[in-house]
Amino acid sequence: MHSTSMSSWWLAGLFLMLGLVCVPAGAAEVEAGLLVYRVEAPGQAVSFNRLMTTQDSLRLDQGEADQGFILFDRRERVVYSVNPEERSILEIDPPASNLETPADLNIELSPAKMVDAPAVGGVKPVHWQLRANGEICREAILAPGLMPKAVAAYREYLLLLAAQQAVTLPSIPEEFQSACDSAINVYAPDALLEKGLPLRLWNGQGYQEVLTDFKPSASLPAEYFILPADFQHVPMGTGSY
Repeated sequence: MHSTSMSSWWLAGLFLMLGLVCVPAGAAEVEAGLLVYRVEAPGQAVSFNRLMTTQDSLRLDQGEADQGFILFDRRERVVYSVNPEERSILEIDPPASNLETPADLNIELSPAKMVDAPAVGGVKPVHWQLRANGEICREAILAPGLMPKAVAAYREYLLLLAAQQAVTLPSIPEEFQSACDSAINVYAPDALLEKGLPLRLWNGQGYQEVLTDFKPSASLPAEYFILPADFQHVPMGTGSY
């Protein structure tokens, strides 16, 4: 996560993890997969990101009821970023894209040294590295096959954000672009997730995410997966954000 990465131009205010689901009338709770990550970044307070997955939705939040959250409608393939302070909902609905990696961008995903760690959920972790033009962009300890439904939903979410990033890419000055940013945010956003659920993910700039809790099925408030009815909807690109 480079401090001047192109992702900061439009992903500022979006924080990673899940939701949208059909909720039966009167239902108080729904069953969803739950992932909780401890996030550390240079110069920032430690935070926690939650991913909550249903068949139709993915919700991402930081565990605070009065804070904003992200809701990904997997059926309609739209991301909603909810801002309670402004009582608004940013809609991210990019056109479908078939991105081809540029000839001058070499992206590699390779296993690193074997991990001497106990199994998690019955799965032996594996250490992987993501490189772009020879530079290590990210490393991760992954658990193959663990929480597959949550991993699938999160991959869909990242690919949709990559499609939006591709739309804005031409407007971003070259000095704010890098091979790693292009790999992570546009051309290979789900590369590590192809290999398994991240137990720990980090880069060389001091950023890291560590899985602190996971539940294949957790009872969560149904309201977590419903958009506020009285908030203003703002399509991405209208200039309001």
